Amino acid sequence: MLDFQYNDGGRAAAGRKGIVGDCVVRAIAIAAGIPYEDVYRGIGLTARRWERKGRCKGVSHPRHGVYRQTYQRYLGYLGWRWTLPQPGRAILLAENLPAGRVIVRLAGHLAAVLDGVLHDLDMREPERLYGYWIPPTQAERLRPAETNL
Repeated sequence: MLDFQYNDGGRAAAGRKGIVGDCVVRAIAIAAGIPYEDVYRGIGLTARRWERKGRCKGVSHPRHGVYRQTYQRYLGYLGWRWTLPQPGRAILLAENLPAGRVIVRLAGHLAAVLDGVLHDLDMREPERLYGYWIPPTQAERLRPAETNL
């Protein structure tokens, strides 16, 4: 089981109010250590720039939900790498995740896990883990990004 830490990702400090579907923005802000507003703008820019060219039925909004292709592009731009869980380890448990900072993809939800502690608005029961993103290494951060927003 994961320990839990309530964390809004800087949403309240950015002056945002209400209950919304901003889990993508919160998870990235927490795990990557980027201010909430910067991630919010980055996701919005990525959605406007790329979704109109694709098959999406509308444009994602960082406040109400983001298409998977959009947040994958944004995380790729930041250098984060997608990783599938090992067979038989597709449950959200600390022992199924690497140490350090990761962003986990669950059913219809993203969340940040920092050193085995779930940082989110509420505690999740152990549920299916579809995969997770791991941050770039120091060497990868020094290399210019291969994709553009």
